[in-house]
Amino acid sequence: MLKPWFSVVVLLAAISVWAFTVAPWGPPHERTAVSSRLEVRGDTYRRQSVTSPLFSLSGGPSTIRILATPSTSASPASSALIANVTLRLIPTGTPERRSLGEDEGLMSPTLDSGAMNLADAFGARPRGGFRMSVGATSNTAATITATATELRGYWLGIPVFWIILLVGAAYIGLNVVLQRRQYPPNPIVIAPRRDSQ
Repeated sequence: MLKPWFSVVVLLAAISVWAFTVAPWGPPHERTAVSSRLEVRGDTYRRQSVTSPLFSLSGGPSTIRILATPSTSASPASSALIANVTLRLIPTGTPERRSLGEDEGLMSPTLDSGAMNLADAFGARPRGGFRMSVGATSNTAATITATATELRGYWLGIPVFWIILLVGAAYIGLNVVLQRRQYPPNPIVIAPRRDSQ
């Protein structure tokens, strides 16, 4: 296990696992961290809210998408949907961490916010445990869906690929040093000159 060639094999195996799993072209590159659905009913001009179960973010690139759709129970004669959505990420575990909030106005016919970068929306890359609170008011009954998606392949906000390369380079370097200490290079032997008679 201390042979330099074995270190190179381990590094290549780790890169291969990364390439076929959480690399940008890998199938499980993206995951849905949480999705909350709010049914705005009754007095729709009064803010209604829902809070998601606990979920976690690793600090990597994340997006949030808010989608509003008119409820099937809404009257066909009702006006085009207008919704005001408030989104909050509530940190868990440490009370000194402040919650992050964002407001989004949605209006027919465009009732989709699209994928918004969490770092741009909240001014930081969220990391740790959270609950997501979604609140909304609207001019008619509606369904509000908020989905947070995170890219895999990050650890504490650092790309896993660079961690693999750094650890691999350190591992190879350490093995080379150990090998040189165990088998020091042979000193150059100079044959003694014989005086001609």
